[in-house]
Parts: sequence; structure tokens; C-alpha cells
Amino acid sequence: MLRSIKSVWLSWSLFTFIGTTIGITLGAIPLVLLPDDDSPFFTLTLLLISGFFIGLAQWIVLRTKFLKAGQWILATTIGLPFGFFSGGMTLAFMPDFSGIIWVRAAVVGVIGGTITGILQLRALHSKLPGSALWLLASGLSWGIALCLSVFVFDTFLSNIEFRYFFVPFLGMLIGAVVGIISGGFVEIAIIQAILKSQLTMRAPDLG
Repeated sequence: MLRSIKSVWLSWSLFTFIGTTIGITLGAIPLVLLPDDDSPFFTLTLLLISGFFIGLAQWIVLRTKFLKAGQWILATTIGLPFGFFSGGMTLAFMPDFSGIIWVRAAVVGVIGGTITGILQLRALHSKLPGSALWLLASGLSWGIALCLSVFVFDTFLSNIEFRYFFVPFLGMLIGAVVGIISGGFVEIAIIQAILKSQLTMRAPDLG
């Protein structure tokens, strides 16, 4: 059982990495088709497709531990657009230092990841122990991931004419960060869930 538990972190990290890479790569296709890559349509398409593939990849891991995790895909697909648009709206109320691009990315990521985490918890019907820690892990992982991706893009890729070729790389970077950070919590939560179920099964009947 210990080996199985330890594999949760690796599986979660790997599947999140793959799902994010595929989702962002496919979701950014309108970047080639649309002249204005800052349009709301492009952003919404990117987040919806990314959310679906991330949710699908993570669901593959969760379904081995939770019987009712089917809504996880829907929660992630809806959560990312709603969360990140909410984060973008929050920037309007931020102080002047929010003009720094990596700070803006971190704020959007933290808010987007937290809101997505809330919907994901609802999808599991609160079966994941340590709900507050999951929200922290989700918000922190997305905040760091977006901050790093914006830094890399702004530093190394901003002057490249056809930037779509580097979208898979950014997807891999975001997927790796989100998967590794959130995966550590998922492993701890599943260990707690398994131990709790074992204690419940071993508890004497006092009725």
C-alpha cells in the first residue's frame, strides 16, 4: 500500500503535466488564426480547452481513489475561465505595483487557482481531507506557475515573431509546477483518507 500511496504524487504530477501541455497547446491554436491574441474569445477558448484536459488528466488519477469524481472535469473546465477572469477583474482594484507584469500574473494565478480549487472540492463532495490546504496548494501552484511562465515569455520569447511554436514549452512549464506542488498535497490527502477509512473499519461497534 505504501508503494501505491507514493505513486499518487508521481501520477498526479505526470498526468497534470501532460494534460496542461495538451490543453494549452490546443487552446492556443486561435493565436494563429486571430490577428488579436488579446481578444476575450482567445482567452476564453484557451482556458476552457486547458481546463478540460487538465481536469480529464487529474480525473484519471482521482478515479482510482474516489468513486464519485466524475464532476472534477466539469469543475476544472468551468473553474479556470471563471477563476482567471475573476483574477483579471481584481487587478483593477490593485495598487500601482500591480503594473509589474509578473505581479499581475501571480495575482491572477492565485485567485484563479483558488476559485478552481473551490469548485473542485465541491465536485468531490468534500471527500478530500484538508480542504483549506487544497485551496492553498491550488492557488499557490497556479500563482507560481503563471508568474514563471510570464517571466520566461517576457524575457526570452516576446521578440519572436511566430510565438506559437513555444506554446507547448509554456504548457509544460505550467503543468510541471502545478502538478508538483498540488500533487504533494493530493498525496497527503489521500493518505489521510485511506488511514481514516482503515480506522473506521477497525473501530469497535459500541452500539
